Amino acid sequence: MERGAWFSNGDRAYRIRQGGSDEWLAALGPNGDRTFKSDSIKQYASILNYVDKRDNVRLRELSIAYNVPQRLSGSVGAGATSPISFGRSWSCTISRVSGLGRYSLTPISKSSR
Repeated sequence: MERGAWFSNGDRAYRIRQGGSDEWLAALGPNGDRTFKSDSIKQYASILNYVDKRDNVRLRELSIAYNVPQRLSGSVGAGATSPISFGRSWSCTISRVSGLGRYSLTPISKSSR
């Protein structure tokens, strides 16, 4: 894994201030009422800008293989069968989905490197 750069994420603060961010909406009460947590999130977004980290994963080669059960391959007259898929120079960007505790992988095309 390569360490990535830090990027200003002004869009995140804008979405929070406009009331459309998943992070802010998840902090609302059961009836959509404002809570201390939702008010704190909105206050932080009005004062500071968010900065996100972008790390990269680069694999020289990625291979996936599957051994087809003998009963399935034998039904079409074939012996032991293993379909294989592979790719070379595969890379993607890892981004943390802020406030939700998830990560997303975005493939990087060769033209964007």
